[in-house]
Amino acid sequence: MVKAIVFDFDGVIVDSMDAHFRTWQRLAYFLGYELDPALKDQMRGKARPDSLQLVLEAGHIEASDDQKSFYAQMKDAWFKLEIEKMSRNDVLPGVISLLEELKNSDIKTAVASSSRNAGTILNQLKMEDYFDVIVDATRIVNGKPDPAVFIETLSLLDNKAQDTVVIEDGILGIVAAKKIGCYCIGVGPDKRLAEKADYHIEYLSNISLLEIQSLA
Repeated sequence: MVKAIVFDFDGVIVDSMDAHFRTWQRLAYFLGYELDPALKDQMRGKARPDSLQLVLEAGHIEASDDQKSFYAQMKDAWFKLEIEKMSRNDVLPGVISLLEELKNSDIKTAVASSSRNAGTILNQLKMEDYFDVIVDATRIVNGKPDPAVFIETLSLLDNKAQDTVVIEDGILGIVAAKKIGCYCIGVGPDKRLAEKADYHIEYLSNISLLEIQSLA
């Protein structure tokens, strides 16, 4: 029985990957090279330190821990400027209608994200009230595929994995959710999601709450 639905953030509720990648490109330019656009897909779903490592490796740049911290802070400052431009128009298709359905149900809702900015963006979009719990990278150490973010989320929801549906757009997130026994819906155009998730759709507009309950 579905008692909670847990949403990944980036790529499920909004797609801020373009904005993220623009700031990583800006950092690469600062470091003296041009970042290959092909790296964008490799960054999807990764925690900030892992994405930073990709940027450094792409530029063949060695950096100390202090330098990495400095670069990450620069990137975050640039991304905050991107957040200020965001609006409800950036919310992906079907998200608001599903959240409205959930608002009128007994099912708990949460965001479990590897992003450090999920809470900030939800505040910018005035969407925090849709969720009982919001857990992002400011509350956990290990990113996906480590299931720490989902373990923390379920603890705060006081909900069992077998009664939880996780909606994810990334392979790493699906692997993390499945590790602890959650039913997982993969959402997005990446056909590889169908190989890992229990069910796959392209957009949340392609599924209703009733259908989610019948699946899990």
